Amino acid sequence: MIHVQHPMAALDPNLQLCPNFASVDFADALLGLSLEEAAAHLTVSWTRQNDTKKAEWAALQDRERLLREDADRLDRKSAALLTAQRANELQEIERKLPKIHPFNPTKLIGSNLPSLPSSFALERLKKFEYIELWYCSPEGCADAAETQRTSSNDTFGISCSDSSFMVLKPVASVRASRKAIRDEDLTWDQMQVRGTTFLTIIKELPGWSHEHYTTLALFWYRISNHELRTRPNGQRILIHYQARARHAWHMELD
Repeated sequence: MIHVQHPMAALDPNLQLCPNFASVDFADALLGLSLEEAAAHLTVSWTRQNDTKKAEWAALQDRERLLREDADRLDRKSAALLTAQRANELQEIERKLPKIHPFNPTKLIGSNLPSLPSSFALERLKKFEYIELWYCSPEGCADAAETQRTSSNDTFGISCSDSSFMVLKPVASVRASRKAIRDEDLTWDQMQVRGTTFLTIIKELPGWSHEHYTTLALFWYRISNHELRTRPNGQRILIHYQARARHAWHMELD
């Protein structure tokens, strides 16, 4: 708290009493005047001086009051800023804390738990990028489970984020499998089964709209029922077509 001590603050003029100039103590100063005249003259003079001192004293008190009010206001402002800063820091800490998603307590666990493709395949699908259908096959999911079991979580690889920055991610999420088979090399039955699994996976991923899902479902339906599949080499032609067309479609999304 700021406090200013003025030389006059030690003696409040409002508390001073006018001396009794009519007393014998002032007889020597009143030579040549009657006691009453001199006393009246000195009283007027003292009163005038004391009034001036009172005004100065009042101004001093006003200045000290304003200084105290300013100091109190600064203290309150500083306290408010500190409180707001702490609140922002707590909000930032809370924002960075991992969030657990809600769940449906009445939902039962299915009798068959689906196998999941690798982190690499899921990361690409979340960004609507192309993956080979092999990643959705039982072989691909088994390879993903084996890689997840044998890979260290402390091993990282470099990936490019959406903002074009280079970021470190677990190597399993940035490295393609060496066992992956090109879509062009699939059999007709493999393409149909894995295409269905692919649709099941993207249906559960965030960001994939009903329109995208329906488009791909219709795409494979028409290929599976195309008249060309009954002709010589027709299935092989359609397998190559779906691989190139789907690859081009994902590139357009990107």
